[in-house]
Amino acid sequence: MPKRVCPFDFDFFPQQKIHVSEKEVNSGVLMKSQMKQVQDKTIALLYKGARHFTDKVNLTDEKCNLQLNCMPSVHDPYKQLFLTNSCQLQSDGKIEPTLVSSCQSCRQPLDKCADKCSFCDMMICGLCGSTCIKCSDVYCHRCSLPDFSSAEESSICIGCA
Repeated sequence: MPKRVCPFDFDFFPQQKIHVSEKEVNSGVLMKSQMKQVQDKTIALLYKGARHFTDKVNLTDEKCNLQLNCMPSVHDPYKQLFLTNSCQLQSDGKIEPTLVSSCQSCRQPLDKCADKCSFCDMMICGLCGSTCIKCSDVYCHRCSLPDFSSAEESSICIGCA
């Protein structure tokens, strides 16, 4: 007659050697102490950097006070670059504001009912603008959403949504 099968076979696992690396220990049992060390080191580096920066600023202020010619030069080496109509970079000239004469949404000429979008400041005509049902400001179609809660056509702005 053969031997009986052990009824507790599913509970019995042979003991095995398992290698637990330092990373697994640090992310498990020692996680709080390791994170505290990381936080302390980070804060120490931040304070050290801030101290170094303030020392550097104080040194330049002291040097500036010792020199008579401390005033910054009028001729700054940096110049404003402009993009011309032919898409070329130009370093001299003035920025001239362009007058908007058409609706920036539908490109129709602006009429007397023209208004600015209260969110993005885009010029819109009376047909493209919609009034928010909550704040009663005028918005373009990009900054407002249709509201389907009532039978009437209405919209709500992004800020109130």
